[in-house]
This record gives sequence, structure tokens and C-alpha cells, in this order.
Amino acid sequence: MATTKLQALWNHPAGPKTIHFWAPTFKWGISIANIADFQKPPETLSYPQQMVITGTGLIWSRYSTVITPEYQSFRIGSDGSLNYDATRAYALSKLANVLHTIELSLVLHKMDANVTANCVHSGIVRTRLTRDGDGLITDFIFFLTSKLLKSVPQAAATTCYVAASPKLRNVCGKYFSECNEARTSKSGSCNHKAQRLWTASELLVTPPSTPNVRSSLATS
Repeated sequence: MATTKLQALWNHPAGPKTIHFWAPTFKWGISIANIADFQKPPETLSYPQQMVITGTGLIWSRYSTVITPEYQSFRIGSDGSLNYDATRAYALSKLANVLHTIELSLVLHKMDANVTANCVHSGIVRTRLTRDGDGLITDFIFFLTSKLLKSVPQAAATTCYVAASPKLRNVCGKYFSECNEARTSKSGSCNHKAQRLWTASELLVTPPSTPNVRSSLATS
């Protein structure tokens, strides 16, 4: 019985073989280790630091139960109903942005267009993105971590750099963070997924009587 449960935990989509398990584990490890700071003299303590560390641990713990390596925005309930997961949908929309940029850069290259397309990660920004979210815990966590988040001008720096820098005049299909080219996740750098997303998007927006853009490019 115990062996079966351990095997199920090991093979779980968010089990010990995945980042979804170890990220919150290390986060909570840091938070627990910082309990030792309470043995120090009060004047040497940094209470905001302790609260922020605990807050990030709570965030990671929530992500570990919400985000799984499945590309879907719905969860199937015990009664067979579909439950929309806003957090997962948001994460997948960001992945779609990256994949779209990859495929768009290839299309632009085939068209010999004098246009570049790059993807920008602005970082975690101090905005009102969670204003419609429910839950006092989530609001409290973001309040604690707000001082560590970027301001809107700071977040816009990378976007402005990529859009206006002469150094990037002929750079296309790249991913930028902190005003530098960066690496994406494994899923965010897959050309096959990018092509599948592009093709599926075309089917959704192109009338049946309109020739497929990729087919036209392939025959030109």
C-alpha cells in the first residue's frame, strides 16, 4: 500500500521528477531556515525580508498545485465537469506569445519582409493585474512582495530597447529579458510547437475559401 502511494507520488506530473515539486520545496526550505533569525537581536532582524520570503514560498506552493505540464486551461472535476483555470490560461497565453514570435519570424524571412519580430519579457510588474482575483491571501502576498516588483517604467525599458535600439535592426525571432537576449524554456523554443500553433490559429481566423498563407509560401 505504502509502495503504491510512493510510486504514484514519484510519477505524478508535479512529483519529485519535476520543477513543480522542487521549486516550492526549496522556497519553503529557505523560509524555514530563516526562522533562525529570530534568535538574533531585534535590531539586526529584517522583518520585511522574512515576510517576503514567506510570501514567495506561498506563491510557489500555489503554483505547484495549479500548474502542471499539460497544455490545457481546464481541469476535469470528479463529476466530469470542466473547471476553467485562469492561472494556467494566463501562463499558456504567454507561452503562445513566444511560440508565435518564433513562427512569425520564419514567415517574415520567407516573405523577405523588412520587418522584425521579437518577444519581450518585461518581468513581474507592479500593476493591478490581480484586481479581479479572488482571495485575501493572494492580495496579501502581492502586497508584501510589491516593493520588490518592477515599476511600469522599469518594465517598459526592455520593450523600448528592443523596439528602438539600432543594434537590433536586423535581429528577429529572439527572446529578450532585462534588455538582453535570453533563453526561453524548452517549450518556448520548440519550432514544431510554434508551427502547430500557427497552423491552428490560421484555421481559426482564415475563411475556408481563402488559401492558407503557409501553403502559399511553401509553393512560392
